[in-house]
Amino acid sequence: MKDAAGLLQLHLFAQAEDALLQLLEFAPMEGKAWHMLGRCHQVQHRHVKALECFERAACCYNTRSHTDDAPPASARLARLLWEQGEEDEARSMLAQLLAGSPADPSLLSIQQQWNQSTGPKPYTRMQEAMA
Repeated sequence: MKDAAGLLQLHLFAQAEDALLQLLEFAPMEGKAWHMLGRCHQVQHRHVKALECFERAACCYNTRSHTDDAPPASARLARLLWEQGEEDEARSMLAQLLAGSPADPSLLSIQQQWNQSTGPKPYTRMQEAMA
């Protein structure tokens, strides 16, 4: 997984994606790998695939009870949902995260940004998939 992280830092996305997919063939419940794969897709503006990966990462963390690791994946997923216009779902996820970590400064910052925002970007997952 360190190799994939290094490839991501070097912006070698295709190689990082290949390395992560190989890892996930043998360890499909590895939340960190799903999270990194989601990040790989996100920086390439493949938001539908990124969203799927972040959802799988969150599922893996919840299944394996890695509560310390879950907030970053879930916060990233919430942000991506917000960016895709799924404001209600994003706010619901953020509320769940804040219920578990009410003093988390990164979560409070997201909440403040969203409360000050006029709204998310004007497209949804469905519209992106159709584009």
